[in-house]
Amino acid sequence: MTSSRHLHQLTCLEAIEYIVSKTDFDYPETPFRRRDPYTVTASEISQMTDDELRDYTKALQIVNTFEATVPREHRADEQD
Repeated sequence: MTSSRHLHQLTCLEAIEYIVSKTDFDYPETPFRRRDPYTVTASEISQMTDDELRDYTKALQIVNTFEATVPREHRADEQD
């Protein structure tokens, strides 16, 4: 039996927001936790604190997993 339930299509940023909201962090949030990691520059990365780097790499991991597991046609930010 197939489900007729329609799933909400997420953008990469919505995926980050959702995962971050469900994750316990043991340090204060930095500006990089919910930011699109593809917009972060090399200069910013070179100047990051340890916690900023942790938030950046977590966001990048979320986006990479999202892109690897959610087909393009099911991503809201891939729609016309």
